[in-house]
Amino acid sequence: GWRRLQGMRREGSKNEMTSAGAVPRVSRQAYVANILEMTRLAERHGSATLVLGQLYRDETTYPDEARRVADYRKALETAMEESSIPYLAITELTEASYPGNRALFGELIHPNHLGHALMADRILQALSEQGILGEALGISPGATANEP
Repeated sequence: GWRRLQGMRREGSKNEMTSAGAVPRVSRQAYVANILEMTRLAERHGSATLVLGQLYRDETTYPDEARRVADYRKALETAMEESSIPYLAITELTEASYPGNRALFGELIHPNHLGHALMADRILQALSEQGILGEALGISPGATANEP
């Protein structure tokens, strides 16, 4: 998420944030380091990991923020590849797929039920392809959320 330093602007009965002055809560390097540490912690406790790239609907609502999100996402993807940690980017749930992805979002960073269904399908597929699910769950390799 992002903290906006500029105040709220009133428009009718809704409060709307302006994009001017938006700054990241953490640097790109700290963002990547934090997620790397979370994966290492999970692995030290015997858990497998799959890192999901950040979702973001469009690059028109807050263009500066969208550029930062894309930059952080790319840095994260690179770090995961270099560390051999499974990484999943769901392109349909990023600004690269706008405006075609409008039906998948409830608002800028939160998918709606259709977006969550897509996420579930892609995550299940990635977990299966990585062998993370295993036979204990009775899910065959390459399965989708609709096909066990």
